[in-house]
Amino acid sequence: MRTTTHHTALIAEACRQLQTLDPAPSLAELAAAAGLSPYHFHRVFKAETGLTPKAYAAACRAQRLRAALQDPKHSVTDAIYEAGFNSNSRFYEQSQQLLGMPAKHYKTGGTGSDIRFALGQCSLGAIAVAQSQHGVCAILLDDDPEAVLQQLQDLFPKAQLIGDDPDFDKLVAHVVGAIEQPNIGIHLPLDIQGTAFQERVWQALRDIPPGS
Repeated sequence: MRTTTHHTALIAEACRQLQTLDPAPSLAELAAAAGLSPYHFHRVFKAETGLTPKAYAAACRAQRLRAALQDPKHSVTDAIYEAGFNSNSRFYEQSQQLLGMPAKHYKTGGTGSDIRFALGQCSLGAIAVAQSQHGVCAILLDDDPEAVLQQLQDLFPKAQLIGDDPDFDKLVAHVVGAIEQPNIGIHLPLDIQGTAFQERVWQALRDIPPGS
């Protein structure tokens, strides 16, 4: 569907709410704030971001989780609640999909993990995609390919990083190419575009078993 500059501003504001408010606003609350019906708001949101509001909210919570786990002041339990999970059990049901490894290993820099990675280019710049034996563990964006590789090395200093895997390179290139829609949300703030793009790639790779 075609969207307008007014729609873009409304969706940007909704994304900010989903990033910062805990618990995340409901679809009805977001739609009311935007002055749209829930049905119309949902359609406009997906047209602008390529995600549903629920998926964008989940992506924001996953980002908060990863950031909290990287904070030395937080324990794993602290990070879980900081990210907005209401219970440990609810988090652990999703942990492999969110982190690609046990939370304690993510917090300690990928301890004991063999991580394949691929570097490439997309409409938002350089991209690094990393996958452990358990699933996707990082999708990073930066203007500079060397910087995005450094981010990956800093994130998982205790892991065995494995590059130059032709099969994985081909898989990532295929997924990124399939997900790439340069006209989606081009007037949204870059960080919102980045979050949405990362989540779309993450969702696509999540459906492909590790090692495929």
